[in-house]
Amino acid sequence: MQSPGDPALAAAFDCSPAGLALLDLQFRPLRVNAALASLLGCTRDELLAINPFYLGSNEEVLAEAQQRLAMLTGGLDTYRCERRLARTGQPVCWLEQSCTVVRAPDGTPIHFLIEVRDCTERRTLEMALRESEERFRYTFEEAALGIVHIDTRGNIMRVNRRICEMHGYSREEMVGRSAFDLMEDRGHSARDDISGLLRGQWRHYTAERRFIRKNGESYPARVSVSIARTIAGQPYLISMVEDLSKQKADERRMRRQAQMLHSANDAIIIHDEARRVRYWNKGAERLFGWRAEQALGRTFADLLGPNAALTVGEMELLYRQGELVVQVTCHTPDGRTREIERRFTVVEGEDGDATAVLSVNTDITERLRTQRELEERNRELQAQVSRVATE
Repeated sequence: MQSPGDPALAAAFDCSPAGLALLDLQFRPLRVNAALASLLGCTRDELLAINPFYLGSNEEVLAEAQQRLAMLTGGLDTYRCERRLARTGQPVCWLEQSCTVVRAPDGTPIHFLIEVRDCTERRTLEMALRESEERFRYTFEEAALGIVHIDTRGNIMRVNRRICEMHGYSREEMVGRSAFDLMEDRGHSARDDISGLLRGQWRHYTAERRFIRKNGESYPARVSVSIARTIAGQPYLISMVEDLSKQKADERRMRRQAQMLHSANDAIIIHDEARRVRYWNKGAERLFGWRAEQALGRTFADLLGPNAALTVGEMELLYRQGELVVQVTCHTPDGRTREIERRFTVVEGEDGDATAVLSVNTDITERLRTQRELEERNRELQAQVSRVATE
C-alpha cells in the first residue's frame, strides 16, 4: 500500500525525475514513483507487489540485504552501488542505486529510501574510455619503434619497452632523467627544433640524431617529434625513435660493393624499400642526366617519368624471385627519350630480410633502333624477293 505523508512531500516524491522507493524495515515497498517504474519497465502496482523489493541477481539481493542490516545496527547511514539490468526486449542498462535509512527524531530507523538513476550513458563512456586507454597502453608498449614522452624541460616522463631495449636502460633508469643526456651531442642539435615546436612554428619534425647506449656505444636513429597536451592543457613532446644501426650498416656495405662499379659504363643504382634512391653512380649521372645529389632521396618515377619505374606487379615478382629484368622508357631532364634495360637484384641483410634493391641500368636505345632498322630492311628485302618471284 502507499505510505501516507505530507501532500507536498508526496507530490515531490511522485514527480521526482529520479526513481524513488520507500521500503519498510522488512524491505517491503510502501511507495514507488513513476520514474522508478519507467526505469524498470513495469507498472507501479507491479513494483509494489514485489516482496522483497530488489534490483539485480540473487547475489546482489543478498549483498543489499546485508548492507541494510548494517544500516539498521548503526554501522552505515547510506550505501551506493551500481546494477546491471537486463529487461526483456530492451537493451541492457546500468542503474546507480543509493539507499538511505530514514530515522525518527530519536534516531530509531523507520524506513529505507532508495534512489535509482539510469547511468547507462556514463558507464558506456567509462567503458569506452577504459578500452581506449587499454588500446593506447598496448599500442604504446608493443610498438616496434621506441616512444618517449618528454616534458617541456626535456625530462623523460614515460617510455615504452622498445626504447628501453634500444638504449639498454631499465624503465626506472630512464624516467625522470634528461632526454638530452642520451644524445651524443647532449641535445645541441635538437634544442632549436624543440623550441620551434613549443613556439608553434611547426607541428612536428623529423631528423636524424645520434644516441649513446648505456654501454657507451653510439648509434644513429631517426626521430619524429610532435607536440601534445595533457588534459589540463600542459604541453609535452612525443618522440618516436627508429634505430638506424642496421640500415646504416647495410648501406655502408652496399656502398662498398657499389664503389667497385662507380666508374662503370652501366648506371648502378640502389633503392630502399620505399623506392627512394640511396646510391647513384657516375654511370647513372652520365646516362640519366641527374647528379647524385639531385637524385638521392627521390624515386625513379620522379626523376625519369612513371614509365621508368616498376609496376606493383613487377615489384611483387621481384621480391618473390629475388631478381628481375625489364625494359622501360625513360625521359631525361634534357628532353631525350631513352630505352633502358633494368636488371634488378634484391639485397638482403645478414638476417636474410630484404633491405634494398640494386639495379644495373643499360642504355639499349641504339641497339633497339638498329634492330628495328634491320627488321625493316629485312621486310623490304623479303618484299623485293616476292615481287621478283611473281614476275
